[in-house]
Amino acid sequence: MKPTPYSQEGYVQWHEEAVEADRGLLNRLDDFRRGLMAEARPDLDLLYQVLTYMFTYARNEYRRARGQEASYQTPLSEALPSVGPSGNPSPRYSDLFKSAPSIVNKMWRKAGDEPGVTLSDLRRSITDLIRTDVRTETLDGARFLAHRMNDLPGLLYNQELKEQYEGRVESIAFEPEMKMASGYFAYHGLVRFRSGSVVEVQIYSALMSEWRRLSHQLYERVRLEPVAKHEFASPEARLVSLGHALHLAECEIMRLRQEIDRGPMQV
Repeated sequence: MKPTPYSQEGYVQWHEEAVEADRGLLNRLDDFRRGLMAEARPDLDLLYQVLTYMFTYARNEYRRARGQEASYQTPLSEALPSVGPSGNPSPRYSDLFKSAPSIVNKMWRKAGDEPGVTLSDLRRSITDLIRTDVRTETLDGARFLAHRMNDLPGLLYNQELKEQYEGRVESIAFEPEMKMASGYFAYHGLVRFRSGSVVEVQIYSALMSEWRRLSHQLYERVRLEPVAKHEFASPEARLVSLGHALHLAECEIMRLRQEIDRGPMQV
């Protein structure tokens, strides 16, 4: 049985004893991550092109359908450009890749009586090794783009981009609803490339951006200093409640906008 509560040192020792082929786990995870960063660059460049195209498409269609403006931003715009004469990636490029300590924690969470994930099946078992996101103003704008992403490549009218997509992308699939039961307030999608790379994309609203930052900070703290349970009124419990409250507020804003757009209300 995996060691509990979680500690990186304890899990690594248990894992290496259970899976002899994974000895030297931490160093080999660092090597794996460096290789992944090099291999995934062309796929991420293509994903950025596709997202940029879809931002323009969704913005124009959203204006026609809703009579309102929507804009979209992704950290890929800052993480991918090369800097300097050496052509090295931006310093933010590594932020797109799950850290080695975070991978170990994920391996621990997937373990039972025996390790559930080994070095040989990392890519298959963990789908957020590479991740990025898209931010827009409203919940409705996030849902609008997520649904349109599922229509690819049919919406790609740039022939060169469409050919690249069809030659290198295996599938793009966004879930129709948010994973609220799991505490996620974003639309999740997986972009699978024929090279074997998988990129997780989350689309969320501006209202949820600060909540996501706090959630990430809290996750890192709990990962390093696990607690047995979330006490009432603890930061963990309050953050979950806040996420649901913000989501409820966004849903009500969207509902009110739809009612107002339908015309004068009867009194």
